[in-house]
Amino acid sequence: MSSAAASVLRDYQPFPDVARRNLIQEGLEVPAMVQLLGLPQGGRVLEVGCGRGVALPPLAQALRPQLLTGVDVNEALLVDASRRVAEKSVRARLIRADVRDLPFRGGSFDIVIDFGTCYHIGQPERAMREVVRVLAT
Repeated sequence: MSSAAASVLRDYQPFPDVARRNLIQEGLEVPAMVQLLGLPQGGRVLEVGCGRGVALPPLAQALRPQLLTGVDVNEALLVDASRRVAEKSVRARLIRADVRDLPFRGGSFDIVIDFGTCYHIGQPERAMREVVRVLAT
């Protein structure tokens, strides 16, 4: 692992894997957020800091996106996310990336979802600039 990659991982602390918490996010938080915000269906959706992929299946179900992408800096968490989306028969691209340096063209997504990643990393302003950059206007 390069020193830059190690630095990114030190700067990022994943949420603990708590089954009850995962069920609440999957069964209550994601559906409520989609409904309360009136998020549109059929768009291009990015979840930054997707971690273990807990939110990806309910996002897929509620939004029926044409493209669903999850990014995280932690490769081990992306392995878990891959397993989770496969078990739920969800089509999602999973990409190892830092939210502060997203590997996407500007305007690539209609919706960007963050369940706390930008709050839990150093230089959150860089992350927010990247989120704005990849959002379609």
